[in-house]
Amino acid sequence: MLKKFKNQDGFTLLEAVISIAVLSVLSVLTLQMFITSANANAKAQNIDVAAGKAQAVIEQFKALDDIDEVEELFAAQGIVLDGAAYSFAQGYDGNWMPTADEDAGFVLGADISLKEEMAAGRIYTMTVGLVRRSAQVNVFADENEEWDSVLVEYTVDRYFPGKDL
Repeated sequence: MLKKFKNQDGFTLLEAVISIAVLSVLSVLTLQMFITSANANAKAQNIDVAAGKAQAVIEQFKALDDIDEVEELFAAQGIVLDGAAYSFAQGYDGNWMPTADEDAGFVLGADISLKEEMAAGRIYTMTVGLVRRSAQVNVFADENEEWDSVLVEYTVDRYFPGKDL
């Protein structure tokens, strides 16, 4: 009776355990590739949205007829300018909805400055950048600021005839 079982073909317990171990390792590696791909996709989507928001601000600036319209434009969007310096920051949450600075995971900042004074007018430069925060800290405080990366940054020049900033 013992001889009958010896000649049968099949897998031993050791072969089955090794097969399961190899499949487990391959499954973990495949899962890691999916996770890496999902993270890269999320980052690319954030960069795409950030570029769109920064370009929209630049296009609004380029469409102005007069430098005095800067305050009206951004005040209408609920963005407060820093006095005569023409710089602002707008926070966004993880779903790209405007939010208060303490809740912001992303911050869009812009500066408008005089680049060149000419006889017939002035050239102003607008720099727009959007950054992603790696920690939930106060965006406008000097201490404890932690930035993961600058997603986008653009600079554009605009000529305005005969007006002061």
